[in-house]
Amino acid sequence: KANHDIGMRGWSTPLLEKVVRHLARRGNVLISSEGDLPPTLRNWAYVGDPLQIHHVMAHCRLVVGESATMASEAAVLGVPALFVARTWRGYTDEQEHRYGLVRTLRELGLDGIIEAIDELLAIDRAEWPVRRDALLNDTIDVAGYVASLLEAVGESRKRDGNYE
Repeated sequence: KANHDIGMRGWSTPLLEKVVRHLARRGNVLISSEGDLPPTLRNWAYVGDPLQIHHVMAHCRLVVGESATMASEAAVLGVPALFVARTWRGYTDEQEHRYGLVRTLRELGLDGIIEAIDELLAIDRAEWPVRRDALLNDTIDVAGYVASLLEAVGESRKRDGNYE
C-alpha cells in the first residue's frame, strides 16, 4: 500500500505456486505477505513475530520476492536476493551491479525466475559473506555519522557558551 505500489499488482497465484513448488524442492520455504495467501500457499506462510523477520532472513539461503526493501535488507545480511517486479528501485542497483548481492528481474516469467533462482543457489555459500563485507566496508554508518555530528555540535556550543 506504499505510494510506489499504487496501480501495481503482485504476482499471480499460479506463478507464485510454481515458484514456491520449485523452491520447496530445494529447501524450506516461508512466505511473508502483506495480504492473505490463497489456500494452496498457506502451509508456507510465515506465522512468526514480524519483528523477527530479519533474524529469519539472516538464516536463509535466498530471498525471492517483489519487495525491493526486503531484497536490499537481505543483501545487507549477506543473503542473496532475487527481486522480481515490473518496477525497480535505484538503491538495489549498486547492490546488484557492484556487489552481486541482488538480482533484479523486471519480467514476471516463470522460466526467468526459475533460472535466476537456480543460478543464485549454485553460487558457493561462502561467497555471500565476502560480498556483504565488501558492501559494508564501502558504506558509511549513517547513524554513527549523525550521532558524531550532533556530539560535535553540542561540544562546540558548550565551548562557546551557546546552549540555545
